[in-house]
Amino acid sequence: MDQHSSLLSGTVHGAAVQAGTVHGGVHLHPGPSRPVRPRQLPAPARCFVDRTEDLRRMSAGRARAAAEGDPVWVVISGPPGVGKTAMAVRWIRSVEADYPDGQIHVDLHGDTARTAERPQEVLSRLLREVGAGPASLDVHEAAARWRSATAGMRLAVLLDNARSAAQVEPLLMSGPGTLTVITSRWRLTELAVAGAELHQLGPLDDAYAHEPAALRTDPLTPLAVTQEHPVTQALDQALSALDGDDARLYLLAGLLPPQVPLEPRLAAALTGFPLGKAAAGLERLADAHLLRPRAHDTYQMHDLVRDHAARRAQQQIRQPDRVLRRAFDYHLGHVAAAERLLCPTRPPQQRDRSWPEHLPAPQFAGERAALGWLHERSPGLMALLREAQAQGWNDAGWQLVDGLWPLWHRLHDLESWVAAHRIGLELARASGRPAAVRRMLTSGAAGLTAAAHYAEAGQWYAQARGLAAEAGDLRDEGQALLGLGAVAFEAGRPADGAPALHQAIKAWMRIGYRRGVALALVLLGEISLTQKDVSQARTHFRAAYHVFEKHVDDPFDHSRTRCFLAYTHFLTTPPEIDNGMALLDESIDYFTSEGRTYWYGRALEMKAHGAQAAGDTARARAFAEQALEAWHGRNVKDIPRVTAWLNNLPTP
Repeated sequence: MDQHSSLLSGTVHGAAVQAGTVHGGVHLHPGPSRPVRPRQLPAPARCFVDRTEDLRRMSAGRARAAAEGDPVWVVISGPPGVGKTAMAVRWIRSVEADYPDGQIHVDLHGDTARTAERPQEVLSRLLREVGAGPASLDVHEAAARWRSATAGMRLAVLLDNARSAAQVEPLLMSGPGTLTVITSRWRLTELAVAGAELHQLGPLDDAYAHEPAALRTDPLTPLAVTQEHPVTQALDQALSALDGDDARLYLLAGLLPPQVPLEPRLAAALTGFPLGKAAAGLERLADAHLLRPRAHDTYQMHDLVRDHAARRAQQQIRQPDRVLRRAFDYHLGHVAAAERLLCPTRPPQQRDRSWPEHLPAPQFAGERAALGWLHERSPGLMALLREAQAQGWNDAGWQLVDGLWPLWHRLHDLESWVAAHRIGLELARASGRPAAVRRMLTSGAAGLTAAAHYAEAGQWYAQARGLAAEAGDLRDEGQALLGLGAVAFEAGRPADGAPALHQAIKAWMRIGYRRGVALALVLLGEISLTQKDVSQARTHFRAAYHVFEKHVDDPFDHSRTRCFLAYTHFLTTPPEIDNGMALLDESIDYFTSEGRTYWYGRALEMKAHGAQAAGDTARARAFAEQALEAWHGRNVKDIPRVTAWLNNLPTP
């Protein structure tokens, strides 16, 4: 592969009108960073008793699997309250020294089919935990990548509250040094065929039979549980002991999807209480062992407690769907605030939500706080999107997907990007709003392009172009044309993409959309480089750079264009090394300050080519190694290309 095409392969171009282009795995912090070894198991039960025989049998099964060089898979099943999670945590902690690469805990929320986590979403989180980046869109590819990433590790994973064998199977590790423990209300006998050890927990010995284990070993211990008062009666007693406002807060909290963390502002939005009163109510529910405190002033319900609260809420709360809608609007308001902060060049869009008058409008301290909130809340946001789909909140649902653009654009979670847009497209079509359909098609196609699903991405862009042409919307039509050009470029057919890009420029020049013109010029410049036409590439890059320099306030794409222009300095005869390096240093300063890790690495890669052109092989190697270090543990498809280039670099 020649120098020009090898450097350019792997660039992903996205939605111009949506807020910029998509450029691989962009993350919060610049420069090298290695994943922290996870230590995620809950605290062990303080009063764990009995189960000696169960623990002995599990340890014997682990020893047999280890002796045969097999992974250890253990399923602990039993009815609610029998203590499955408590025993799993106790056992894993007893052998944690054998798993120095970490212990991961995932709640699969398998109480119902509606709340159960999807394997693709869990795989994406698991891969990030071990520094392997987000998952592929295809669950089989993602599962294979998870097995590969953990094959040489000594890692323990607790998959808690599983719904079915089908939910669990893609999550199983295959390395001989790995341990996977699954808890479930169901036996999951299908996993035994694959080699899992099955352990079904029965009631405790008579000495302890009066204490259901989940309540005895979890923070619910103080609840009055006796043989005459099993779990439901105990929780009914706890509910009757609450005052009216706290009881209402408890019931409303039970209606939330389990992936949504409960926090004081959300509690105030649900109840209408002043913020201080809502916060105090949450603390009292935690004191009563009906909530579990979590990080960042958030709370979570135990599965048994949530089931009870949800059942009683359905009986006692009028129009429970309105509670869900208040939770949805609360999150949509925060998404809109994050979007305004993170995508200032994006045209403002309508967000159909009702914000509580007694609460201040949501705002974030800065870009990192906003992006961090989106990242932490993404499982809950996906759960709320599915609620919107189930409830028929068509406009609000597609608007949530649209507002989450900075999450896809910055963090590049391909699975949720595409999954959300499939739902968003369905809701936009149901809303009868052609402009919304076009937005879902173009931003969803950008995700499909990033995931290398080029054929489907091309179909989505073609649909968007047709709808835009029917509506006479030149801006949207140009957007779709830019996407079609990017798909051809990424699919290895760069020359096929040029006509669409010229059409996009023509459409956008008619309406004066300079930013779109500049983005198309950048991609045309990249195409010229693959054709070894350096002069034409420099013409395109200079024209785009002039637009960003004089007419468009977009520092990210300005810096990205500067990198390409700098690279052409290394391809002239003789090479203009100092000019090119100075331009790259300017861009690196921006990427570092903004935490744009992917393009920080790309700029370093270009500096490596500059050093090579100057005959300084040692510096070339150092720059390329810095680029790889910046991308370490991330799903960046440029890594094989840079690694191969390094391997072919002569030893100084």
